[in-house]
Amino acid sequence: MRIVATIRPVSDDLTSYARIRNAALELFASRGVAGTSIRDVARAAGVSPGLVQHHFGTKAGLQQAVDEFVVADAVSTITDLPGSIEERGAEFAARMGEVIRDHPAAVLYLARSASEGSEFALRAFDEILEFGVREFRAMEEAGQLGPDLDLEWAVLQLLVFNLSTMMFEPAISHALRESITSEDGRRRVNAAAARLFTYGFTRTPAPRGRSRSREGRR
Repeated sequence: MRIVATIRPVSDDLTSYARIRNAALELFASRGVAGTSIRDVARAAGVSPGLVQHHFGTKAGLQQAVDEFVVADAVSTITDLPGSIEERGAEFAARMGEVIRDHPAAVLYLARSASEGSEFALRAFDEILEFGVREFRAMEEAGQLGPDLDLEWAVLQLLVFNLSTMMFEPAISHALRESITSEDGRRRVNAAAARLFTYGFTRTPAPRGRSRSREGRR
């Protein structure tokens, strides 16, 4: 099932609509949906609970708007990558860095939602997996991947790495004695991740064989 982001246009008072949605995203990411009330969102956005209900109706309507906003960000990050395979890889890494820098709550919210098995997060994972396997298969055909690579797991490992890094950010930053959301911290994370996913930890060559993917096993 493909994700279709249909963010509702609001002609009257778009500023308050966006402010409420963004406040809800921050609270949903930090507290979870169940731990956040409409009054909490209204207080954080500096508006009345009635205005939240005017724009979104119920908390379920507010959650749907947040889901659509986060999905639109996620899909725009991984689609329409330009140029060659090498250029697409560099562009994807740059976009991921921008998302983590500019929208950390969105990444954390997706991670939290995925851990809770929400329908929105499951659909997002399906969409990202489909795109990622397609990109990895193109790299494989160009001879840029190692042998016997499980394409699905390769994509999921990259996705889980990015989501879990944000989900465990307080502990990771504490352990490293520097914030991984700072410019220097993000560069360190990105360099380590690129090293890991490009070369691995050891020099042991992987066994040769066919790659595996969802399509390949059908």
